[in-house]
Amino acid sequence: MIYFTNSQLKAQYGVSYAAINRWIKTAKEGKNNLMLYEEGGKSRIANTSKNELILKKLVAEGKKYLNSNAHKVINPQEK
Repeated sequence: MIYFTNSQLKAQYGVSYAAINRWIKTAKEGKNNLMLYEEGGKSRIANTSKNELILKKLVAEGKKYLNSNAHKVINPQEK
């Protein structure tokens, strides 16, 4: 079974490594429906269409908790 690496997930969904590790941890606890792939004692998120839908949902839930520092307003200088 093909799986996502953490760096692929980070680049594709714009999330941190900590968020990815939390998703894996909650999947092991049975709190989300992500399918995991175990390899050499490491857990990875399987690359399935079902997982992609779940990941999009998890990313959307995480986006609503962004603080105001994430939205920086930049104004041009007068020069």
